[in-house]
Amino acid sequence: MAPSFADHRLPPGRHGIPPERVRESQRLRLLGACAELIAENGYAALTVASISSAAAVSKVAFYRQFKDVAECVLATYEMAADNAMAATRSACVSGERANTLPAAVSALLELLAAEPALAHVLTDQALEDIPALARSRTEFADRFAALLHILQERGGGDPARSPRISIHLVRAARAWLSMRLAVAPAGSLPTSAPELTSLLAG
Repeated sequence: MAPSFADHRLPPGRHGIPPERVRESQRLRLLGACAELIAENGYAALTVASISSAAAVSKVAFYRQFKDVAECVLATYEMAADNAMAATRSACVSGERANTLPAAVSALLELLAAEPALAHVLTDQALEDIPALARSRTEFADRFAALLHILQERGGGDPARSPRISIHLVRAARAWLSMRLAVAPAGSLPTSAPELTSLLAG
C-alpha cells in the first residue's frame, strides 16, 4: 500500500470495474496524494480541492470517503504507521540479522527512503494539532516501543529496563527523524542507520 498513487488510477471511460474496486482505488489515490502534499507543502496548505486534484478524484468522491481533510490525514497517517510497523516486523523474522535492532532500524529507514512522503507524514509536528491523530501517534509510538523492548531483550539488553524508557527513546527517534529530514533528503536516511540504532539502544 505505497503512498505513490499513480498506479491506482483507473482507465478512462467505461471500464466495467466493480464499484468496490473503484472506491478502493480512489481511497488509495487520495491517501497517496495527501501524503505527498504534506511532504511538499505541509499540513496547513491541505484542502479538499488540492487533495482531490492531486489524486485525480472528484470532490464528491472525496466526501464519499472522508468527512473532511482531518479525517483524510488521519487515515493517511495510519497507513504510514502500518507500513512502517510491517517493514520493521518483517525484518525481525527474516534474514541473517533477524530479531535484531539494527535489522529493524535498517528496514524502517529503507522504507522511508523509498517512500519519502511516509517519512514526512510520520514526523510532521504540525499534525499534532489534530486530536485524533495525536492519539494515533501515541499508539504508534507505543507499538514501536513494545517491539523495541523485545529486540533489546533478545539482543542481550537489560531485561529489567522499564518499557517506558523504550517509549521515550521512540519519541526521541521521531524528533531525530524530523530534524534529519529538515537538513537532508529522505533518500539518505539509510546512511544514518548506525546513529539511529545507537539512539534507540539507549
